[in-house]
Amino acid sequence: MRGLRKGGKLSIVAVAARAIDGLVFSRAITLFITPVISLVLERFSGHGPVTTPES
Repeated sequence: MRGLRKGGKLSIVAVAARAIDGLVFSRAITLFITPVISLVLERFSGHGPVTTPES
């Protein structure tokens, strides 16, 4: 396991790096994936914007 010292304790740097990675991942999910899911659901709900012209 990365970040282990000889005594078997995780180093503070390794724990902080993993925490920051988790924050970056959750921020990416929130900013990019959630709006895409919302747009897809809106399109199939029948209440979203009409993307094809009516005859």
